[in-house]
Amino acid sequence: MTSPAAPVVPEPGAPAAAPPARLGASNGLTTPASRPVLLMLVVLMAVGMAARLIEFAARRSLWLDEAMVALNVASRSFAGLLRPLDYSQNAPVLFLWAGRAAVTLFGVSEWSLRAPALVAGLALLPATWWVARRLLSPGAAVLAVAVVALSPVLVYYSNEVKPYESDALVAALLVGAALALLEAPERAGRWRALWAAGAVALWASSPALFVLGGAGLALLASPAARRTKGFWRRIVVTAVVWGTSFATVFLAFLHHTTNNRFLQRYFEGLFLTPGSPHVLDRVGLAVGGTVSGAFFHRDLFDVTVPALRHVYVAAALALCVMGAAALARRRGAAVALLLTAPIVAALAASVVRMYPVTARLMAYAIPLLAILASAGISACVERLPARWRRQGLALGGALFMLPAAYHAGQRARDPLADVQEHSRPVIAALTAEGRTGKSGEPVYVLAQGIPQWLFYSTDWSAPDTARLRYYATVARPPDGPALQNAPSRGRPVSVGEGFSVSYDNRGRVELPALYSGVEPRPGFEEFSRSPDLGWAENEAERIRRAAHPCARLLTIASVGGERSRLHGALERAGATLTTVRSSRNARDTRVCFRQGRG
Repeated sequence: MTSPAAPVVPEPGAPAAAPPARLGASNGLTTPASRPVLLMLVVLMAVGMAARLIEFAARRSLWLDEAMVALNVASRSFAGLLRPLDYSQNAPVLFLWAGRAAVTLFGVSEWSLRAPALVAGLALLPATWWVARRLLSPGAAVLAVAVVALSPVLVYYSNEVKPYESDALVAALLVGAALALLEAPERAGRWRALWAAGAVALWASSPALFVLGGAGLALLASPAARRTKGFWRRIVVTAVVWGTSFATVFLAFLHHTTNNRFLQRYFEGLFLTPGSPHVLDRVGLAVGGTVSGAFFHRDLFDVTVPALRHVYVAAALALCVMGAAALARRRGAAVALLLTAPIVAALAASVVRMYPVTARLMAYAIPLLAILASAGISACVERLPARWRRQGLALGGALFMLPAAYHAGQRARDPLADVQEHSRPVIAALTAEGRTGKSGEPVYVLAQGIPQWLFYSTDWSAPDTARLRYYATVARPPDGPALQNAPSRGRPVSVGEGFSVSYDNRGRVELPALYSGVEPRPGFEEFSRSPDLGWAENEAERIRRAAHPCARLLTIASVGGERSRLHGALERAGATLTTVRSSRNARDTRVCFRQGRG
């Protein structure tokens, strides 16, 4: 098969040249799409949308990171969201505004807060088809949609108060706009559309910077684009428009996070900096996590054949490389750069400690990986006799998608099966007791659960802003006394530390736990160590002093044995512990002292 000729810039008055041939257009996978292909497309989009809606309807409780973002969105105005967020959170302002608009219209709930991610997840399916159809045959484009429809990471994060799903949508739309320009670089309107899309995208998605970098490289690498009149002038305008937008975003929102020592320490284990401890292992985990999150659930093979996961990751990577080569051969280096440069840019940023690499932070790359893998499968199929290519693509795609389809089926049957924190029922019951006067017992909240406790115990129809500010202060990085992931003190905790840390919530005393010194950081195992010496005894004394004679202990996702250490210290202090209710790692325990108040 020969490569299509490079597009020619039409002379004034002459008809425009036909767009470049699509990958696979000259083989058995013909264009336009046949009725069976369109039917399969509709089915896959319906399945992908259903998977997302099932997750959304399940209404799982907010987990720690979600709750911290949700507290900012629910408690601030649109203007207030322009300021640095509490709890060292960071999210694009347009994503935050979308969440704020949703809670303004529909009230504060998991559903309204997650609505922007859901909308992005639903819109991503047709957006992927729009992009893939510009590059692939109809059958291969449907396969790319299947990957996005069933991707475990994309299904999960379409139901999250985090911008990962909208990152993927923004990436797909930017790649589509860049492809449209590469097909007809002489059209001024397409330049203007890409300028505007890029400028807005930087306010909606942090990884958009990587995608725009890929788009710029693709334009520079395109012979057809370089031959157009005024190309270099337009490139300068592109740089000025995007550069101005990024500089504004950086100075207004990002500069305080890039220089944040707390965040740098927190993400240390996710940087791929040469010379870092176990850097090759980090690279393997980063690449493997990104690929497995895109194409199948990383834990799928753990209960069967663990080694099969590595085989599958290697096969998926090989298909992506083959797809990039095939696209470069048939559509030019510019197209290959457009799809691969955003991924390489993130890895390069991680090398210089500017971007931590995890499956969720690489979610923006999944539509690009889906297209590359589909192109790779299509390239393999082209080696078959022409009469078998259609069936070969269907069979290859089905085999490739089998793990993701299996996981999607499991999630559809029980969307809460692997939820680690389901704190809403526990907190709602505990809060209701206090409001109805059934129990005015003091509440002690382990630091890992403070954001969820604050979110679910707040009356959002009339929020106590002083209480919200108090908790944001005591849990503020890097030195808040109740910071949930502070490092070890390097010394024993003396009895009496933090005795003044409490809040009187309409007569009910609330005790935010002091940080234990167990510092959970992704990529490290330090969080498996024990709390600082004396921490549990000090906290037990704080609870004893507040109890009359009983108090409530709320623990959510304790780390490093915090819960068991604290329980032991309370029992040694003469307390009787009774579990009132529990739900998925969230536990409400009544602590009663025989001697009452100390």
